[in-house]
Amino acid sequence: MAEEDSVMVQAMKLLSDPQFNKLSQRLSRVNVFDVIDMGRQEIKHSAFLAWLMDPASPHGLGDLFIRRLLAQLYRENIQNHHSDELANDFASLAADDLTEIEVVREREAHIDILVKTLDNRMVICIENKVDAWLHDNQLFRYREYVENTYAGYAHKIYIFLTPKGERVPEDQSDEPDSWLTLSYTSIVTVLKSIETLARGRAKELIDDYIDFLEKENLVKNDELDDLALNLYRKYPAVFDLVHDRAVPDNDGINTELRQMYLKVLNEFKQKDDIDINDCEPEDSTSDYLFFTTSRMNEYLENKTHSGAWTEPYASYNYWVYPGPGGLQKPSIVFEIHRAGQPTRILNKMDMLQHYCSERGGIEKTSNKELDLRRIYTIDTGIDETDKLRVNELGKDEEDNAKKLRNAVEKCLVSKMTCLNI
Repeated sequence: MAEEDSVMVQAMKLLSDPQFNKLSQRLSRVNVFDVIDMGRQEIKHSAFLAWLMDPASPHGLGDLFIRRLLAQLYRENIQNHHSDELANDFASLAADDLTEIEVVREREAHIDILVKTLDNRMVICIENKVDAWLHDNQLFRYREYVENTYAGYAHKIYIFLTPKGERVPEDQSDEPDSWLTLSYTSIVTVLKSIETLARGRAKELIDDYIDFLEKENLVKNDELDDLALNLYRKYPAVFDLVHDRAVPDNDGINTELRQMYLKVLNEFKQKDDIDINDCEPEDSTSDYLFFTTSRMNEYLENKTHSGAWTEPYASYNYWVYPGPGGLQKPSIVFEIHRAGQPTRILNKMDMLQHYCSERGGIEKTSNKELDLRRIYTIDTGIDETDKLRVNELGKDEEDNAKKLRNAVEKCLVSKMTCLNI
């Protein structure tokens, strides 16, 4: 590419480049997982994988996927790395009839995918992490649950599924080596091994999922990588311009909004009628901003100031809660934590729930394991999802601050006045 070529000249050459047209056709192909906006959402990836694992699902593959998955795990984790006895036991499972199994998603101890035979032969616990990372001693709790609940099962298999097949860190499990690693590249290997045996819509779904993982860069695709690199080398000015002007700076926007929201919350500390006393992110980069009040702390005997549900005596939180665009479209949420609370606190929580249910509150149990109850959600009316740059927020800052103040006042005054809280 000649140095004197302007951006416009490069752009015109790009549009007629056969490599660009090939890439465009490849990326614009209709894919059902694009249609449902799967993205990197763990819950949707887990749902599809669980569907494939279940022999009762209408994919026509029976237990083929789960057996091929066990064979892949054997090759990557067991073979040449464990005792002959364990290796033989594990290999035999892949050859067994596994048509009589149950696949459960997030119904038991909030485990992503739990697979169990009906004859006590085997139980598989799968933790799937796409972007988010481990927290709150997840793996310890999941393993403890399986060991206790399925104590009589001959084989207990723990799988840690990540894009690159990361090992479980030692600080995240009391027995990190008990978790077998599995990557999304390995998932694609298994899918390609059964692809030719699939028929009709099942084959189309498998093809779409492999294609989707490659486009999302969850697995490597040398053809896409080479096409993208060659095009960038030939037309750098065009791609640099697009990146600088059209790719949303979501991290910067969320950081700016986080600071503004915390500033508004801190203003309430100076007010007599609203007594906010803690307001900060759940951690230094979190989009979940919690706040508490002296009156609710006293009423529910809340003694923690971190926002973490795992802290002792954590009984509730108010949240500036992120929406699909992070803090660009937040709501105000009031949530209570019932697990482990004494009877006197549970009675007070029941009063709160009864009061709010009469006024259209009580939305759902947001986490069964911790017994979190989302009492109500208030829409702030803030929507900055169309912004690309931080400097575009300036004209809306005061309006957004006003909307947040109104939502907080509605949350703390209108909703709780009748209970004198």
